Amino acid sequence: ALPAPIALAASWDPSLGAAYGDVLGRDASAKGANGLLGPSLDLARVYANGRTFEAFGEDPWLASALAVPEIRAIQARHVVAVIKHYVANVEQSGQHRDSSVVDARALHEIYLAPFAAAVEVGDAGGVMCAYNRIGADWSCENAETLGILDRELGFDGFVVSDWYAQHDVFKSLSNGLDLEMPKGIVYGDYLTGAVARGNAKIATIDGHVRRILRGMSKVGLLDPVPAMTAARGDAAADLAVARTVADAGAVLLKNDATLPFDRAHLRSLAVIGPSSRPAVVAGGGSSLVSFDPSSAPSIAQAIRAVASGIDVSFADLGGPPFAEAAPTVDSLALSPSSGSGPGLLASYYANRDLAGAPSFTRVDPSVWFQWGTSPPIAGLPLASSVRWTGTLHPSASGTYRIGGDDACGCRLRIGDVVVQDAWNAAPGAATSLGTIDLRAGVAYPVVFDWRFGGDSDVRLAWRPPERGSGPDIARAVAVARRADAAVVFVGDFSTEGRDRSSLRLGGDQEALIAAVAAVNPHTVVVLESGGPVVVTPWIDRVAALVELWYPGEAGGLAAADVLFGGVNPSGRLPLTFPASEDDVPAAVAYAADPPEGPPRPIVFAEGLDVGYRWYDAHARMPEFPFGFGLSYTRFTYANLTVTKRDAVPDGFDVEADVTNAGTRPGASVLQAYVAFPSAAAEPPRVLRGATKTALAPGETKRVSIALQRSAFAVWDDRSHAMRVLPGTYSVDVGASSRDLPLEATIHVGE
Repeated sequence: ALPAPIALAASWDPSLGAAYGDVLGRDASAKGANGLLGPSLDLARVYANGRTFEAFGEDPWLASALAVPEIRAIQARHVVAVIKHYVANVEQSGQHRDSSVVDARALHEIYLAPFAAAVEVGDAGGVMCAYNRIGADWSCENAETLGILDRELGFDGFVVSDWYAQHDVFKSLSNGLDLEMPKGIVYGDYLTGAVARGNAKIATIDGHVRRILRGMSKVGLLDPVPAMTAARGDAAADLAVARTVADAGAVLLKNDATLPFDRAHLRSLAVIGPSSRPAVVAGGGSSLVSFDPSSAPSIAQAIRAVASGIDVSFADLGGPPFAEAAPTVDSLALSPSSGSGPGLLASYYANRDLAGAPSFTRVDPSVWFQWGTSPPIAGLPLASSVRWTGTLHPSASGTYRIGGDDACGCRLRIGDVVVQDAWNAAPGAATSLGTIDLRAGVAYPVVFDWRFGGDSDVRLAWRPPERGSGPDIARAVAVARRADAAVVFVGDFSTEGRDRSSLRLGGDQEALIAAVAAVNPHTVVVLESGGPVVVTPWIDRVAALVELWYPGEAGGLAAADVLFGGVNPSGRLPLTFPASEDDVPAAVAYAADPPEGPPRPIVFAEGLDVGYRWYDAHARMPEFPFGFGLSYTRFTYANLTVTKRDAVPDGFDVEADVTNAGTRPGASVLQAYVAFPSAAAEPPRVLRGATKTALAPGETKRVSIALQRSAFAVWDDRSHAMRVLPGTYSVDVGASSRDLPLEATIHVGE
């Protein structure tokens, strides 16, 4: 479970894109898959989009810089990279009905740009068309946008539909849809009949088959030697990549000299929030990767490992209260029937009935698994079962609601009481938590059973009496008050299929932060989110803020690395954090997606002013600007030169001295923005290059960024092509879109 792509984008490091893609390619190949549906190149026009975490932020240059090496690495493993969701797919809530209305200039300069790089430079073998309409026609039968792939980009791979995104057989056949997924509904038997009646030509179908074969050929799938031979690889090495990406993508957004924690002077630390695992491992939907929680240290284990000699107290509030109707049962309230805890002893069976001897046993710190279409343990069949046994130690007396949540074949016994029995529930049938009265200080034997019944997810959830609907703030405050410093883990949960209802933290998280900060002036917030969060209500109350995104299974390690200075944060924001929910370039157009009714227009009225471009064009001050990120050291920039490259017409080399003026090793991200002549009618400045550079304390390096001629190109409606407007340009260089101390003027000719 790698960090979400938005965390990779925050690294601003193309070499990590290659490492990330290599793990994806090897994993896909080892599963017997020769196509991988990604990367996602949808730009973050709407911050509340439920799939913002699946892509690379709001800027086409940055998205291209990370996607191209990822695609190349995936395909080097004989797996076709299918880039998606083509195109202008920027919301979840209306995508099955509505139409993206975007002008040609914004379409080409913003939304098509990452796809162009992925095709022209990355040589992607596949493109997935999206659910939405573009103008009047659905994406998977749109003559204009599918035609751009061939006509303008020279794409020679295949186009595959998103699942059930196809509509009309003849429009799809004529306009460029090569492969219908997941099965033949629009093509299939209907297409066979159309051929038999003479309504579809075999030559047309041959053209589609040829494109599929070309896409396969790109990655060696037609070679004499079978390509599907990759081994799973070294799990420890893959975890190291996941950790490196999570570390590099962590963004330090605020720091009042509290971080990194000083082991020599910090005597006690309170850790508040989920500690048995990262608060949010990954976003929901088809990109979700399940993992064995024993494969990587939890937050508690990782922090304990680096905090030797420090008194660390945990207030595990039972899992992410912001993501679930009822929190996961607190791991610290569980002890296994054998082995060391906290948690429960898990016995895994190779059948649905807990029959015979278990195939595998281990202690699970908590019961919260999203196995998806994979078996619980490698080597077990999908149709398996699990029994968790141990002891429950309630911290308060009263009536508890407890059991397997959502839809599961579950059975829970506490002491002699069967609290929940959905063992024979129909597949997919909703289950309800059971109710039982428990007393504080009493140890209750607990047995929790689960079996596969069409849903491979399971979670043991509860609603303790003292908690109401949110986290136990009083408990958190009590722990924080006794500590020298406190860390609060908070976040959001984004998922495919729906957009976020708010950019604010959900549940009682803002109240939790305020309460902890009120009793501990050294409160650090670790934010795990899939996109921007409005932090204005509480940012002034805390000493430090770290954005960890959805960090994957290495999230516990990454959190400990950043908090204790094992790594110096070098991530930079790949999208803007607004100061308020009203202060965004574009909001979700429709809150729901009813299946019936005419298409509703989603008008991209901001044009080119997407993300930071909008804040610059409207002179708005965001909470944290695009490209921003602090460090445990300090960088200075000087001696900018911009020189013409003789070998590249109208190409330039941008160079500057970058100095680590602090006392710790660190990495700078030098960013170059271009300001166009006024006649171009472009936003005030646009990112056209960046370089990440590691420096020792006191070290200075001459850092170079290459600007190609395309860096000065804009879309011309008259010629229907990108062209360079001759004139005087400004190249602004610095640490973020709002911190550009160096400036040079250049002239670009015809």
